[in-house]
Amino acid sequence: MALQDSVPACGDDAVLAHRIVVDPDGAVAGVAGAEGCMADALAALSLPPADDGSYSVVDLAWKPEPRPEPAPRGGGGGGRRGSPPSVSGPMDRGVIQKVVQRNAGQFRYCYEKQLQDHPTLQGSMRVRFVIGTDGTVTSASLQANDLGSEMGSCVTSRFQRMVFPQTSSSVTVDWPLVFRPK
Repeated sequence: MALQDSVPACGDDAVLAHRIVVDPDGAVAGVAGAEGCMADALAALSLPPADDGSYSVVDLAWKPEPRPEPAPRGGGGGGRRGSPPSVSGPMDRGVIQKVVQRNAGQFRYCYEKQLQDHPTLQGSMRVRFVIGTDGTVTSASLQANDLGSEMGSCVTSRFQRMVFPQTSSSVTVDWPLVFRPK
């Protein structure tokens, strides 16, 4: 997967100048110089494994080119269909949508990883997650999923990493995601 495709919209001024440590299997073992969504995007990269079985250090210095706004297709992960997201608690749906969309690259990573073994895979899922008062996701579970358990586990784990604004009480969200090959 191209680096540009894996980096979510972390702001127009996002510049990559980071060091990542890659384990012998090609997974990112550590990230220096990145925070928030940029750190998550870099940690999700999958690079070619080392020929000699050693760890590698990769220095990145790159400024992504601005991307045009995608055509409106709904919430993160390739659009939504059917019922809209539901929110129960004291947080605005727009705030939640902004955080979910900022993490859309994480969902794409899960999907593209599955497409390698299942090139015609497409479908939808609905994830229920709870945002605690400190803004962290305290739980995430599938309410519906026709994409398989591995895809479901990957997506719910990405929801559990999200951080939202603090709130006066917990917020329960049901979020639909639709995935289709490009």
